[in-house]
Amino acid sequence: MPKTIYRIMGKKGRSTIPLVFRIALDMRKGDTLAYTLDGRTVTVRKERRCECHKAGSAELAFPSGENAEALTRLLDSLTPVQLRAALVAMSVKWAETEGSDER
Repeated sequence: MPKTIYRIMGKKGRSTIPLVFRIALDMRKGDTLAYTLDGRTVTVRKERRCECHKAGSAELAFPSGENAEALTRLLDSLTPVQLRAALVAMSVKWAETEGSDER
């Protein structure tokens, strides 16, 4: 597998992760990616998802016990910018389910 593949960023700031990399990392639609900036280098890493998402469920389960503690640790580790992004993402997810037959 090549170590470097060059891509041109589109006008909306988008770029596609090359297929050979997606296959090597078993990346699929809906996976969580982490971007890290170190000087002039951006690292993209596939992240593990919490247990409530491993089954592919779109519904967020409210954690209790150990899961609640893990969620608290995760939220405490986020920067204010990351917390805001998480809140926005959860608000969108919640709004999408408002019209459904759930509860």
